[in-house]
Amino acid sequence: MARVALRGVRKLYGQQVAIESVDLEIADGEFVVIVGPSGCGKSTLLRCVAGLETLSGGSIQIGERDVGHLEPGERNVAMVFQNYALYPHMSVFENMSYGLRIRRMPKAEIAARVDRAAQILGLGELLGRRPRELSGGQRQRVAMGRAIVRDPEVFLFDEPLSNLDAKLRSQMRIELRKLHARLATTSLYVTHDQVEAMTLANRIVVMNAGLVEQIGTPAEVHGQPASRFVAGFIGSPAMNILRGRIDADGAQLADGGRLQIADPSLRSWAGREVDIGIRPEHFRPGPIEGAAISATVELVELLGADTIVHARRGDAQILARLHDGAAPALDEEVGFTPVPGSLHFFDPATGRRIEPGQSAVAQPAASGT
Repeated sequence: MARVALRGVRKLYGQQVAIESVDLEIADGEFVVIVGPSGCGKSTLLRCVAGLETLSGGSIQIGERDVGHLEPGERNVAMVFQNYALYPHMSVFENMSYGLRIRRMPKAEIAARVDRAAQILGLGELLGRRPRELSGGQRQRVAMGRAIVRDPEVFLFDEPLSNLDAKLRSQMRIELRKLHARLATTSLYVTHDQVEAMTLANRIVVMNAGLVEQIGTPAEVHGQPASRFVAGFIGSPAMNILRGRIDADGAQLADGGRLQIADPSLRSWAGREVDIGIRPEHFRPGPIEGAAISATVELVELLGADTIVHARRGDAQILARLHDGAAPALDEEVGFTPVPGSLHFFDPATGRRIEPGQSAVAQPAASGT
């Protein structure tokens, strides 16, 4: 096991910037998840750590070693890919032991390592089978077993569950959490799935267009998003973002309606426009009288325990997540009021979060820290 330190990591493809000045410290034994939309640079960053991509700038340290100049095989990391990449003509045992055999490790040591990994992953009875005789989840466990037997300092996961169906993904998330609790190996995990990020991570790195938007615990990135992008990306359904103008008593919304704002620290923004974020679970539908805003119901999604209400007011879409099973009818005009204290505020110019007491000056855009 080892800590991992990325300092000013950059990656260019010609003039195209894939990663811009990323700084990240991963503690020994920590499970960090990098999440973001397709093309944001998360897999490229992982490949830089693995040594599969050369750095255009910055440094990468694993343990006490600067590994930026080392070949992948010299970094003592193990990577699990989206594609299982199993040899179809080899048995499970042969696939898991292949990396050890080409290093000419003693047969007894190979057998011991494979047996240990097989017991951890529940593959003991499958060691003689070929990949074609395995389910998708079993194949993914074999790929993980191939990484475990190497006993690396760092595990690297590149969207390893994306080829599985929803039920298997849920099961494998549980298996991964158990595996990390048992091995306590430093892990860096890439996914575009925020559910995986929220359930697996000790800390989450949210990336956008090659930059790090926020680094924090799942509770921090969900409860205190550092930018409008993070607010919209983390959370399902996405956070409602409404444009409004602050005055002495609250905020007048651009599409009509009014929100009460109890926080006196926003007084310095009086007369200024802000983006106001409200999570769907914090919107309460009800009568129009006395509601903050009103909107017309366009769609109702019944999801069992939850109901998602889609409504529209002018150009603004309103999403509300209900837990009590009651839902308004289609085309019904409904009032929506946020739960007190649930509002998030963002600077429209920079997209950055407005913190309590922050003066109304433009804040710098997202950086790589």
